[in-house]
Amino acid sequence: ERMKSDPNLEPNASHYGSLISCWARVSSPGKKRAAEKALKLLEELETLYEESNYKNAHLKPQQAHYSSVITAISRTRDSQSIDQANDVFNRMKRFHQPDMVAYSAFMIALSNGGNKQSARKAEELLNDMEKM
Repeated sequence: ERMKSDPNLEPNASHYGSLISCWARVSSPGKKRAAEKALKLLEELETLYEESNYKNAHLKPQQAHYSSVITAISRTRDSQSIDQANDVFNRMKRFHQPDMVAYSAFMIALSNGGNKQSARKAEELLNDMEKM
């Protein structure tokens, strides 16, 4: 909060990445809250980048930010985690071609789904990866 209010301290993608990574690594209890915090930080960073009209490269979310959030979401094993991970994965595609880390993180989230729809989506991802 202090960084946001002090014009001499401007947060950038690296700062957000460090915080996202910290939240993504929280172990139980508190995984769900940690994933929510990581997602909120990513959303803040996306908003800052959008507010710069996509011109401030120091605010551009990186693949690692998205992968960390997907990992945090998958660790919750929450019923909504697949939809949330899918949303983050698709949002990443606005700025980056997914890399193997992103695909792996999303496939882990899907593996926690335990249903046919998740298995089919994982197969789609594998096919996409083979085309890379």
